[in-house]
Amino acid sequence: MEQPQQSVQPQEEGSIVGKPVIPQERNNKGFVTRATIDASGCTVQQGATITVADEDGTQGLIEDGNGSEITANAEQIVITGPGGKGPIEFADISGGSDDQIHGPVTVTDSTGISCPGEDNGPIALPGCKNPLQLLKIADNKSTRTEPFFVSAPSFSVLVKTGPEKDGSGSTTVSVFKQRYSDDSVGEKVAAKTFEGGEDGTLKVSSGPGAYFLEIKTQNQSYRIAAEQCGGSALDVGNPCSSLKPPLKVSRTVPAFGKIRNPNDQAYPLRIVYATSSKSGSLSIVLEDRSGRKVLDTKIGGQQRGVLGIKQPPHVSYTFELLPQDQGYTVVFEGGPGTG
Repeated sequence: MEQPQQSVQPQEEGSIVGKPVIPQERNNKGFVTRATIDASGCTVQQGATITVADEDGTQGLIEDGNGSEITANAEQIVITGPGGKGPIEFADISGGSDDQIHGPVTVTDSTGISCPGEDNGPIALPGCKNPLQLLKIADNKSTRTEPFFVSAPSFSVLVKTGPEKDGSGSTTVSVFKQRYSDDSVGEKVAAKTFEGGEDGTLKVSSGPGAYFLEIKTQNQSYRIAAEQCGGSALDVGNPCSSLKPPLKVSRTVPAFGKIRNPNDQAYPLRIVYATSSKSGSLSIVLEDRSGRKVLDTKIGGQQRGVLGIKQPPHVSYTFELLPQDQGYTVVFEGGPGTG
């Protein structure tokens, strides 16, 4: 992590979301061994987590007791490597262009950390007894979200914006529906601007399908959740991939998408998996265009392994990753050299 710029957008009072992580000490190889977040009067629980993101969107999870230690003093949250001397390690890295964290970084989420004046409670969907959260994001920068799947006829985007003291901030949320699996443009189906610390709800009634949000903010932090009333979730992740680079999915909820072999010859498709819960399970299903299952396997408990099939030229498969009380990482690898 490199020293972040000091021109940081105003933050929501009491929250560490959007704040920079500032390197303080490095070892002789240049790795950061101690970093701080300016936040007064915070308390940190054992096993707390901090999620950070760099400028290209790569996110890293820092977990207390898992390669790093998170503590707090009167003025700061302090992150150190193992034993206070080793480099700070990430429990997980995902997204971005290269699965590597490059400074500067800012906080996008946290668990087990409480600060005075912080509002980290769930964003409730009014009038719904069984809301299903499809997406959650907190930041102070403009961004475009990963796709998420809606299985109900309608859903709502709930927005909470930071209480900027001068009332000059604004956040515009635009909702796009993908017209096909690898549609990177989408059709804009709804949009709304929230100004001066305004909160609100944007209801979308465009039917089931894959959606993404485009968020443009000026001088304002925000928390946004997409929720539907009831139903089941299918998290799209990256909905279409030619496996260049390999497709990596790390989730605790179901995921689906498409993988294809764009080459003129058949190549092996390797599916590398790791599961985290001893009592949970993960089903991995691949189907061809006719709906025929070319792979249908259930992995029980905490395991690591590799599955493999031969993928003919110019053939696409849809995949479903279906966990039951399970966290998982699955990597699809295809092309020359993956036999």
